[in-house]
Amino acid sequence: MSEYSQFFIAFLFFILIECLLKPSKLRKWLSLTFLLGGLLGSVTLSEKSYWGGFDLHLVSLFAIVGGLELFFRRNRHEEDA
Repeated sequence: MSEYSQFFIAFLFFILIECLLKPSKLRKWLSLTFLLGGLLGSVTLSEKSYWGGFDLHLVSLFAIVGGLELFFRRNRHEEDA
């Protein structure tokens, strides 16, 4: 699979999660899971790691960035009191 299609699929996946996931507690824990999984994946994977045609280093990079984005914007859907 080409890198551009992997970028598109990962970007679309995180856009859907960002738009559809509204509870802040769930966004917080999912973001921490993405962040931890991405960090572990980037440290432990070998240089040429592929699974099902996906470059796993690219997936771990998107997991880190998506986890940080979800964590810092976890209260986006809550109304101000």
